[in-house]
Amino acid sequence: MCSEEVKAVKRGQANALKGNMHRMLQPVSVDFECTSLDDFTVERVVDTVKRVVVVDGDTEGDQATNAFTVDSFMAALEEEAKKTAEMFGDSGDLAEGSGEKKLTVDEVIHLVRDDKGPLTWALFELRK
Repeated sequence: MCSEEVKAVKRGQANALKGNMHRMLQPVSVDFECTSLDDFTVERVVDTVKRVVVVDGDTEGDQATNAFTVDSFMAALEEEAKKTAEMFGDSGDLAEGSGEKKLTVDEVIHLVRDDKGPLTWALFELRK
């Protein structure tokens, strides 16, 4: 098999798991698919959310539009990192990257799924 055929087989195997993964991650408001790591960027995710999400409530002028920018996302991420740092007792500096593994993936998923837990979402990085 050539490398393109191998990729097609792997993509097919991953697609077969899509329905189960989608059910496990419910409730979901926005679906986002990518076929390579290069497709998965903050800019692309923000653009996708901007196109499919409707802002309702206290939004005047450009406030609704500005809510879905990379700069707004990064500011919100920084704020959340600081609040999470207070909860878990670390510095909260996103750039610090101490490399110390504090929670396992299973522990993070458990905390996110726990309605009374301290986490409402998690971001995972895919590594080869």
